[in-house]
Amino acid sequence: MSEHPVRPRVTLGAVLALATALVAMADAVTLPLALLLAGAQTADRRVRIWAGAAMVATVLWIVYTKAEDPVSLLTHVAAVIGGALFVLLMRSGPRPALESALFATACAVAVGTAGAAGLDLDLRSTRLDLIHESFPKDEASLSALSAAGLPASVLLVIFDATFILALVAGQCVAWHWYRLLADPAGLPASTPFREFRFSDHLIWLLLLGLLGVTAQMMGTLTTDASWPGTLLMVMTIIYAIRGAAVLWPSSGPLPAPVLLLVVVGVLFLMKFVFPGLLGLGVADTWFDFRRRAAAASGD
Repeated sequence: MSEHPVRPRVTLGAVLALATALVAMADAVTLPLALLLAGAQTADRRVRIWAGAAMVATVLWIVYTKAEDPVSLLTHVAAVIGGALFVLLMRSGPRPALESALFATACAVAVGTAGAAGLDLDLRSTRLDLIHESFPKDEASLSALSAAGLPASVLLVIFDATFILALVAGQCVAWHWYRLLADPAGLPASTPFREFRFSDHLIWLLLLGLLGVTAQMMGTLTTDASWPGTLLMVMTIIYAIRGAAVLWPSSGPLPAPVLLLVVVGVLFLMKFVFPGLLGLGVADTWFDFRRRAAAASGD
């Protein structure tokens, strides 16, 4: 009797990831998903319906949000260019979605930023205005923010890193849902979170960001440049996620109450937990803890 491949299941985690990505940056998810589904080899009626729905949702979202300021324009341009480039990369051959998303997003942001500069648009002031508008308005929160004394350069780094991570996450979520909806043949099986890893060469991006920030602290690089801090923040978060994957139990997903307690605990102890996860994720580049553990257990 012939064996049939097991169709990927739609899990609660996949639904929550899609919902979160749609809230963060809808067109970063819907456009690449529409393009992927439209070009699916198994493009039956159901897949074509999903592709059409994703494309309509993208157009409606862009029309609804418009481009009333330079940041909105950059958001749509980066989502369109990044999504299209991501699809081209993933179509050109089997490759990791995260690395393709990072490359596509970097190119898209570079093109969008260059275009804004060519049009003489003031991205810096617009970004700062959006940041200040998002601050809580109650007196206690404003006092706490004032006491923190975060300079504008730090606020811009946080904003830019969040923007880039939203684009990258949107493309990765789109790829995951493309696999769920179209069930494409010839692709490697999706890996669980505990096996999350990426190319060891990405360590050079982390080092580049660290060197850039160090150069700014030494005065050899202007502090107005936000790319070093943004690159460093993006890569530290990605490596911290890799560190969390190293610690993730191999016995299967955690029960919902236990997972909730872990998440709450990490949030309260973030300043202690994050450096440990970052160090573990970076160390895994050389030591590959999970492969060693599997070899030691005979799996």
